[in-house]
Amino acid sequence: MNGGLFILRHQARARVAFAMQPRHSLATALYRNRQANYSTAKKARELVKFPWIWPSEASSTPQRAQYLPRLAVPPFINRWLQWGLQLGAEGHAGLVFNKEYIDNVKEKMVGVVLQSIVDAINTCDYDALSQIMTPAMAKVYKLALANMKAQGYTLRIDISGIQSSGLETLVLYLGKPESFDTSIPVAMRYQKYDYWLNDSIIMSDKRQSSSDGSVRSGLPPTSLLFNALDDNSWKSIQYRFKVRAEVLISLESRGKVVDSDSGVMEIPLALSTPSYEGMLQLRDAVHDGENASHLEPFRWHVSDLFNIAECTEHAHIKKLLSDPK
Repeated sequence: MNGGLFILRHQARARVAFAMQPRHSLATALYRNRQANYSTAKKARELVKFPWIWPSEASSTPQRAQYLPRLAVPPFINRWLQWGLQLGAEGHAGLVFNKEYIDNVKEKMVGVVLQSIVDAINTCDYDALSQIMTPAMAKVYKLALANMKAQGYTLRIDISGIQSSGLETLVLYLGKPESFDTSIPVAMRYQKYDYWLNDSIIMSDKRQSSSDGSVRSGLPPTSLLFNALDDNSWKSIQYRFKVRAEVLISLESRGKVVDSDSGVMEIPLALSTPSYEGMLQLRDAVHDGENASHLEPFRWHVSDLFNIAECTEHAHIKKLLSDPK
């Protein structure tokens, strides 16, 4: 009887002690638990570092580099020169792709391509990535998928409501294919070529001296530019689009979702042609002309996603950028 009374008294004191605890202690415990869960999810997201921007972090999407002509002239002349280069790039591209064709790519094809990329990522289909992307871009995503798998994570991306937000710009590449092949180490390419960069035309030329190649933001010498625009020189075209879509993304570990995110976001996506020795060859390849049998079959490839490829290249270019001579 006395033992039972002792227990009842002990329970009563425990209830009183609990009631006298600070009211915020439970809230603090819940907050700390939420913070721990958030930290775990955030840690997993940062640990995986998969090259896909999460919807809540869409504002951190890398911005394209701006390569404007930089001459010792009033700013409006530089803007006029950039406008002229843009017209020149559009004029060359117009020899192959008319406005109706590009509008069709923008409104129908780009969304299909984006869905194909997502399907390949979700199923870890390396062959599909190789068909959709350029070799350099496919390599980035294959390595990322392999790294994620090795860490025991699985990524799932769902997209819906896909709509093209429009054509952002086009870039005409003038120069041998290897000079723009990002699968070749930057140091090796810049030892062999000089580069001239602006927003509409990016040009390379094999260096003539024994010094390292140079990278300039601006206009190439007029003679080199006209030679590069000649129809027998190597050319490729890149169209940069922005696709608007609703994205749901989740990260799993051992069958448990450790992080998820959703929202409507703009996804930068670039499509590029293969390189051909002149616009006539490109046109023959696209339209299956009589001389197309000996050419590389024409096919669009994703050359950039979320501006990753361009910004990676630009990070290296910044170290080499010099004023035009």
